[in-house]
Amino acid sequence: MVREWLKALAIVEIRQWDVLVFLHRHRTVLLSAEQIARLMCYGPASIVTALDNLESLGMVARSRLSQGVRLYQLIELDGPRSHAFQELMALTESRVGWLEIHEKLRKASSHTAAVLTVRPVKLPRQRNRSLLSKTSSLAVTEVHNVQKQSS
Repeated sequence: MVREWLKALAIVEIRQWDVLVFLHRHRTVLLSAEQIARLMCYGPASIVTALDNLESLGMVARSRLSQGVRLYQLIELDGPRSHAFQELMALTESRVGWLEIHEKLRKASSHTAAVLTVRPVKLPRQRNRSLLSKTSSLAVTEVHNVQKQSS
């Protein structure tokens, strides 16, 4: 059922769910996205993305930026989304339920994974004897998106 409830809310990432829970518990906050990120132990960019996503889903309202902060507020959900949210929040009250939600979201977000490939690259030697130019090879990391097969 957890997967269906998350689907009803269109929540696909852990950080989206965590921001939603944060706003539910605090109702209305007057903070910057960076301050919210710091309180939640996330990077600012990921919280900005989550807030943007939740706003586009009609779950979060935010004011215009004023003196570096915004007013963020959870919007009252209705219908099946309200039921799904209430069920997930009830699960969040216990550690086991919280872990179950996070596990479902972790599995959902791992369908696309990044694979790192390291290979040596030859650099030409230069006359300048700086530390950087003395290096004859450098490891370069390439990131490729790979679709994982669902089991």
